[in-house]
Amino acid sequence: MWNPGKMKKNKRYVTTMARWCLISLPLFTACRTPQNAVVSTTKTLAAEELFFDALCQNAFQYQTLSAKLQIGLVTADGKEYNVRANMKIRKDEQIQISVQPFLGIEMFRIELKPDSFRVTDRMNKRYMADDYTHLKGDNSFDFNFYNLQALITNQLFLPGETELPVRTFNRFHWAPAGQGYLMQTEDSTGWCYLFRANIDEKIHAVEISDTTKRLSLFWDYADFKPVGHQVFPMNIHARVVSGDSIPADFSMTYTNLETDMPLEFRSGIPSGYQRISVAQLIKSFEKP
Repeated sequence: MWNPGKMKKNKRYVTTMARWCLISLPLFTACRTPQNAVVSTTKTLAAEELFFDALCQNAFQYQTLSAKLQIGLVTADGKEYNVRANMKIRKDEQIQISVQPFLGIEMFRIELKPDSFRVTDRMNKRYMADDYTHLKGDNSFDFNFYNLQALITNQLFLPGETELPVRTFNRFHWAPAGQGYLMQTEDSTGWCYLFRANIDEKIHAVEISDTTKRLSLFWDYADFKPVGHQVFPMNIHARVVSGDSIPADFSMTYTNLETDMPLEFRSGIPSGYQRISVAQLIKSFEKP
């Protein structure tokens, strides 16, 4: 039965999610140096390099990936939202997220490619298409499509690079941490990227931050389960920290995850849709 109250709540959630995604995309390029991070000594170099090789060899492998998602969001004012979505990835080519909060009907679609992105708002019959330079604005950083792809799929990455070459051990500073290691690197603008890998040779947490801006993204992986002959974290918890506040607390749970299956990407803009800019879309979400 049609429920206008529920529909209105779902619409508020979708617009809130869209606003958060647009505003927080630049946050995927931050870093601060942890107090306990140290440069490796020659005595531990061999063990660390062996661990690094194993970490790269055991990285999650796929050419295509599809999954159903349960996405949760807690905003700075304490409001909680939950929505269902579908995600498709064709490695190094495209990421597509279809938000379907109401009876499987697509209301919002995000399409990311290496050089551009597009957001389709079916509720308001409008769309936005642009390249990433306009999202960055005056904020210069190295984080790119390939880094985001790696972050979503539990992969180690180097900021600004399109792939992780086999011999990149010396690009990271190392420090022991419990039953694993902390690995730290920086991009060309000074943002810091800190990865925590455990003895299971999997990335368990990523922190991207900039102390000068007091801005950080914390990204944690949990609930590792078998997917075919591999292991994948079925739950992601992320939070954006700005100074002493948390503008957004975000969770994503994977279900029905499949790899290397034929995928069809719906594309194209329906006739009659209005094209708007990034600034126009964000401004519309800021209206009370």
